[in-house]
Amino acid sequence: MIISTTNKQIKELSVLIKKAKERKTKGVFIVEGTKMVAEAPKEWLCAIYVSESYEKNTENEKYNQYRLLFQVLQNIQLFQYIRSDLFVSGRL
Repeated sequence: MIISTTNKQIKELSVLIKKAKERKTKGVFIVEGTKMVAEAPKEWLCAIYVSESYEKNTENEKYNQYRLLFQVLQNIQLFQYIRSDLFVSGRL
């Protein structure tokens, strides 16, 4: 579980969200939302950032196949820091 904005992953994700050149250099992409998770080829995904409540929600069972990729963010402040509810990152 990620609990702080000083976490290395959060800092890197924030940079990737803001800078297309950085995404291109690293060969990664970022998508937002459950629909995009479902549409992205699973083999391209390397991390899915979700809230604690999202992880515990039993209505999200169809996303259990992705559970190993979940990076759980402890609180809303972390989402405000990175600007979203759910982020998926992957490699092209």
